[in-house]
Amino acid sequence: MRFVSIDFETANRYWSSACSVGVAVADETGVVDEWYTLINPLMEFESQNIQVHGILPRDVEDAPTFKEIWPKLSSYLAGNVVIAHNASFDMGVIRKAVARFGLEMPDFDYLCTRIIGKKVWPDMENHRLNTLAASKEITFQHHNAMEDARVAANIFLHAMADCGVQTIEDLTQALKVKRKSIHDTSSSGSKSRYGDIKPQTDQFDPSHPFYRKQVMFTGTMKSMKRKDAIQRLVNVGGVHTDKMDASTRYVIIGARDYEKFASGKKTSKLVQAERMIESGRPLRIISEEKFLSLV
Repeated sequence: MRFVSIDFETANRYWSSACSVGVAVADETGVVDEWYTLINPLMEFESQNIQVHGILPRDVEDAPTFKEIWPKLSSYLAGNVVIAHNASFDMGVIRKAVARFGLEMPDFDYLCTRIIGKKVWPDMENHRLNTLAASKEITFQHHNAMEDARVAANIFLHAMADCGVQTIEDLTQALKVKRKSIHDTSSSGSKSRYGDIKPQTDQFDPSHPFYRKQVMFTGTMKSMKRKDAIQRLVNVGGVHTDKMDASTRYVIIGARDYEKFASGKKTSKLVQAERMIESGRPLRIISEEKFLSLV
């Protein structure tokens, strides 16, 4: 028997803003492998989230992005049974971040220790992770992603022991709980058309305006194909996105459409960008010419 326990902390209200992840791999003997990393969310932190987990923007300045950790993280998930406490949140983080960065989703099943806890210990006052841990005399630092993942793994093992079962299948049958599944949905169009474009260098200038910034293109370019522009972007450390959200920092307008924009004709993307700027988002709209001068 083997399963993977996972926990995320996020920088703000958006589930795609993961700022740390903890992974605990366990078998019938207990936790046998662990991995933890901070994540640069490429988004602002909100005070209420900082109050929960204590991670500050400066803590993640040099941390890898979700896209950069995904090869390792997805290798833990692929083909395994994954557990999490309040799994709908953690699975939501995975789904949103994978979509945001145009990544490939591995296939895996998952279970929620909160739901399992309600079934195994129905008389407890609540089934929060810290309450379940206290009932088993487990002490830990709540909202540290590594400690939460480790504790969730141990709670899962306690649930199996208290149910008198030795396999995950026996546990789900005894509790009448169904595994849920996540599959690769890239064929549905959620994956970026350009997600396979990789930097042609590993030397980046952290002071470059595009470094680790989310950049979106709109309109038709005159000087080059969009794919070539994206290659130049990632070569200076930028992050391409097809989808405009709170993390987008630049919108590049193709030269063939820039004059239309200047004369007042706007695509829906540009209207959305202007609204975001008006609401105080640190977003800039720049021309193809300006983009070329930077790359």
